[in-house]
Amino acid sequence: MSLYLNDNKEKTSAGIAQQCSILASTIESKHDLLIGELLKYESFEAAEDEIRKSVDCLKNISKESEWLSYGKVDLLCTIIPINLPLYSLIIFAITPGFIANEVIIRPPVLIKDVFQKISELLNLEKLLPHIKFIVMERTLFGEAYISVADVVIFTGRYENAKIVQKICPNALFIYDGAGINPLIITDSANLAMAVEKTIKTRVFNSGQDCAGPDIIFVHKNILSKFKDKLLIELDKIEIGDYRSRAVRIGRILKINSLSAIKDFFNARTQSLVYGGKIDFQNGIVYPTVIIENIRELNDIVTMEFFAPVFYLLSYHDDNDLKKYFSQKSYRDFAMYTSIFGKVLPPIEIPNSTILHNQIINDTEQGNDPYGGYGPKTNYVSYDGIYYNRPLLISREICSYLKYRISRNKYI
Repeated sequence: MSLYLNDNKEKTSAGIAQQCSILASTIESKHDLLIGELLKYESFEAAEDEIRKSVDCLKNISKESEWLSYGKVDLLCTIIPINLPLYSLIIFAITPGFIANEVIIRPPVLIKDVFQKISELLNLEKLLPHIKFIVMERTLFGEAYISVADVVIFTGRYENAKIVQKICPNALFIYDGAGINPLIITDSANLAMAVEKTIKTRVFNSGQDCAGPDIIFVHKNILSKFKDKLLIELDKIEIGDYRSRAVRIGRILKINSLSAIKDFFNARTQSLVYGGKIDFQNGIVYPTVIIENIRELNDIVTMEFFAPVFYLLSYHDDNDLKKYFSQKSYRDFAMYTSIFGKVLPPIEIPNSTILHNQIINDTEQGNDPYGGYGPKTNYVSYDGIYYNRPLLISREICSYLKYRISRNKYI
């Protein structure tokens, strides 16, 4: 492993800012072409959002200059997620790539063509020639690149992260996963706001978002009104082909997940109050609402739907919430919790970043730390030490460089 310190941090920061400015301008100038590519596999709403967030991150890169200009590692490998390709490319490869001499990206095989087209439109080969895409079977990619990387960024399931991490025991390993991300709709919530935000976070990108809530708690006193308003708004949502810009729900990328979603529906036929339709031929999961009473369940079983599924649990009082949030199954996958109401309930919600009258979509900004404190949602690890905290990748790599330099006494 070779580590390098920058002799002139001010000059390095200026160079990074210039490259980010060029890239942001290119994204803006190629806006319509990028939209055309992204609409092949996501909604116009999602495409517009990730373009905006990408440009915003690049234009605010000065927020990360302290970490980006500190030094460099030789090789950074990143396994990109299947959703939001442009924004994922920015935050998981391009931004942290300023701290590496070489960046190797393994894009998802299902959308490798999308990444190739984005790269061409942004002229990445010329602007950032140290960044390369390698389409390769995961095991071979691990042997060829991950095993010798200084830094590995992995997005995906926790179980898969642990498998990949075994390939690179001496690297800095950064894991960005998914959490349960529950919503709590208290009896003092502004119903119009709560319904709007609930739909936004569950329908965004047809539900294909790791930040989507797997469970939505609704106080029993407002459950009926919340449900009625939710169903009225869901009836208005356009479903179909993404080429229509009004469509918010369309084809799901992970077709092999549809059977598990159907099984979840079949196990709750008595609780299914809206939707439940899955078009297997076109890969579309229609908006579905399931409502259960928390006091009638022995165990609360959640799943990461990656689809527009609204799993509502009515609760009676704060003790019902305390019982749920005290479980290890929640603590392990704690990330964000959004609470709607005039005041926060007097309960402990462990390992979580708490949002008040907001959802993750409202607060996420690419230059800020992201995530929670659950050990199976996101972590950074090196030398057998694990840190569970909201992650800003540039800061984590910089901290690692400082650690290595002080420990080894050489560069």
